[in-house]
Amino acid sequence: MHRVDVTPEALHLRGALRRRTLYFEELAAVSAEADRLRLALHDGEAVTIRLADGEAGRLAAEVGAVLAPADVAADVPALRATVEAQAARRGFAAAPFVEGLLRSAAALGASDLHAQPDLAGGHALTLRVDGVVHALGTLERGRALRVIGRLKILAGVQVHRDDVPQEGRAPLPGGSGGFVRLGFAPGVGGEAVTIRLFDRLKGEARLADLGFSAAVQAGLDALLGAPHGVLLFAGPSASGKTTTLYTALRALLARAEGTRRALTVEDPVEYRLPGVVQLEPDPGRGLAGADLLRAALRQDADVLVVGEARDAESVALMLRAGLTGHLVLGTVHAGNAAEAWARLQELGAEPAVLGRAVRGILAQRLVRRRCCPAGCPACDHTGYRGRIALGELRTPDDAWLAGAPRDDALRADAARLLAAGLTDAAEVERVLGR
Repeated sequence: MHRVDVTPEALHLRGALRRRTLYFEELAAVSAEADRLRLALHDGEAVTIRLADGEAGRLAAEVGAVLAPADVAADVPALRATVEAQAARRGFAAAPFVEGLLRSAAALGASDLHAQPDLAGGHALTLRVDGVVHALGTLERGRALRVIGRLKILAGVQVHRDDVPQEGRAPLPGGSGGFVRLGFAPGVGGEAVTIRLFDRLKGEARLADLGFSAAVQAGLDALLGAPHGVLLFAGPSASGKTTTLYTALRALLARAEGTRRALTVEDPVEYRLPGVVQLEPDPGRGLAGADLLRAALRQDADVLVVGEARDAESVALMLRAGLTGHLVLGTVHAGNAAEAWARLQELGAEPAVLGRAVRGILAQRLVRRRCCPAGCPACDHTGYRGRIALGELRTPDDAWLAGAPRDDALRADAARLLAAGLTDAAEVERVLGR
């Protein structure tokens, strides 16, 4: 007869069969039949041991509960309760914990997950939903390190390195077609991890789904019909400009019905698009963004997408493409359309060249949509659920080029949403300021 001792991390096998420690991370499945416990491992091996009456079934149930991914959380409080329960339970396996966390985050529409070191040596977990960060709980150091190790395996980066920044990508579990981008950064007290979630369905939205006003949507639709020139999408980080860019590109290609060839230069590629050539810089192989953009100009593309205009050379190439027969879509970090125009000039673009090349700039922000007056579990009692876009669409007319002051179009667009009851003044102030 043999004996199995269970610790929070592993099974310890004792007896005539073998003396061995099996960590929960090695186990793919566990089952029991009569007095025998069968342990299936991820490497294909299986271990079967004979135990005293009743022990096999008890252990199979106990270990099976540790290995089973948690149910997908219905709301943020439910996910918080799940994390707290997993952090406190006797047995812990990183793989099902990570799978359950990612699946729940995707179901809740989260844009980001974070794991950051705390003063006690563990890692605090937080979730960003609709632009707002929610605390989920804390994992003690040992469990946090195993979770980070699991995330590194999924990302395909070096598990043993915690002294250099690393980035990777992995599919979202559950077969949704979405993916996550993972970033690991060495910090004081341990590694900080940021996971950005990309829902496949966001990349398949329609322009009408984004919430822009009828005037902005009609103007954008008209600009997408231009044969050449530059159309820029502006906004700060996490303002939805990349989602709008992809949505616009999909609408443009659907309208063209296969008669226009598109090519993208993105760092990194966020959504995979069928029928589109997508290029991604790789500094490790000497492929800088400007190098790929220069190569893209020789690829006979009708439509060129530039993920972000971030340096003088890329801006110059983008404008040149717009002046030489390409329709160019790109993004730029700026608070509004006028700031985007100024940003391009800071990067070396001459106003006269901008005036000839740029067809329009769509600046946007995202505000949270009202859920219910008093708050409910579905919105974590915040009163908001989901987000809707504010938009400012500008074309480079003479007044703009002359530096004439403009009205605050984003704030004016917010009045539209306030009048419709889709958001409230507190949320507009949070996003746009006073």
